[in-house]
Order: sequence, then structure tokens, then C-alpha cells
Amino acid sequence: MVFSPSFARAGDISLYSKSGFIDLNEKVNGKQYVSEQGAVSEIGLVYKSRFTGLDVEPSLGVWGAVLQYEGSSLDMNAPTALKSTTGFYGVNVSLPVSKLYPLSPDFSMGPLASVDASYFVRTVGERWLVLSAKAGIKAKIRNFELSAGALYPFYTADTIYGWPTDDFTVHPKGMVTAFADLNYNINKQWSVGAYYKMWRWAASENVNYTYTGNNINSAIANGSSAYQPDTNILNAGISFIYHFGF
Repeated sequence: MVFSPSFARAGDISLYSKSGFIDLNEKVNGKQYVSEQGAVSEIGLVYKSRFTGLDVEPSLGVWGAVLQYEGSSLDMNAPTALKSTTGFYGVNVSLPVSKLYPLSPDFSMGPLASVDASYFVRTVGERWLVLSAKAGIKAKIRNFELSAGALYPFYTADTIYGWPTDDFTVHPKGMVTAFADLNYNINKQWSVGAYYKMWRWAASENVNYTYTGNNINSAIANGSSAYQPDTNILNAGISFIYHFGF
């Protein structure tokens, strides 16, 4: 999530950009199966308004990543290192709502809640739709803005494509993790910040699939079924925000 500067008026628009690092890990029986790491960037818009005394800051962004992939093949139960360059690309939509209470002339704090949607493609052969809920605290201390709390992906659909069968969808089981955002308002137009977000899922249910001995190294096919293994995605980096001040 990103923030407009604290002085923004109702109806203000801000342009944000993020640059950072993404680290995906998949594990089978506690052992690493796939690792994807690399640079990620996002650009988008935030619209800040007030509604019945609440700060509402919907945002829409597009993002992409170029990653170094290291995977394993489960053919004949003999893991073999597989290395290549892969990528992610997609869109993020966020609807955060907060209510700040002044505790001193320079300090205010209050609850924050958000519903987020992310749709992205993994070029290894997966299309993900993730709906998440966030809850936490937002605080403003002079020119600093801090938001932190818990994140829960309550609905996830992972559609596997490009296999020698029709596309099929599995549903990894979301787990509670943490998020944090810190911004510093330099002046009336610019803010800089840092962000951290972790998604985590337990393995999905099995979907019937006839294993042909050619695992595609995205979801796992083994025997007569396929599933998405335990998965973590960490995304952290820095952000820049330009406030148009309409």
C-alpha cells in the first residue's frame, strides 16, 4: 500500500513508483522445490478522499519482475537443478480506509483496514488471482507516515496453463503474514518511502491430473494429481510519490 502526503486535500491524485526485490520460494515436505528472485517495479495512481470522516485512498498499479529461476524436476524422484530467467507481470488494486485521531500537535494514530486484489502471470505457466485483507495501525509523526499490520490472502486462485491438458485451477490456502510501509514527506510535491509485504500459502488441494513424466516446474504433477506446494512471496523495496495537488 502507498500513501499520499499528509497535507493532501480531499480528491487529490498522486503518482507512485516502487522499485524493489521479490523472492518466491516453494517447498515440498520442508525442502525447497522452486526459487525465483529478482528485481520488481510498479507504477500507479492513488486517489485520496474523505468519506464520512474516513480517509479513503484507492490505488491502481501495474507491475512486473525479471527473476532468476532455480527449480527441480520430480521425474523418477531424482531432483535436478533447472535454471532459467523468468518473470511476473500484473496489476494491483487496493482500497485502504483509515481513521486518524490526534494525540498531540505532531502525532496522530488510528486503525487501518484494506481490501486488495492482485492479478499476475508467472511465466513458468501460472495465472494468479489473490484477494487479500489487511488490518493494522496507521500513524503520522510530523513528516513521517507509518502503516503496519497483518495481511491475509483470503482467496487465491492459481490457474495452470500450457500443460498437455486443459487449463486447471488450484486454490492455495492463505496464511497470515505482515506488511509495513514508511513514507517521508519531503515537501508539498514529493514523498519517499520503503515498503515490505509477505504473502504466504500452505499447499493447495490436489486436482485430478494424469502425470506423464514431464513435470512443467510450476505446480507439481505427481501420479494422478497436481497441486501448488507451500509458497512464500516476499516483496520489499523503496517508493517515490509525486503529488499533483489539483
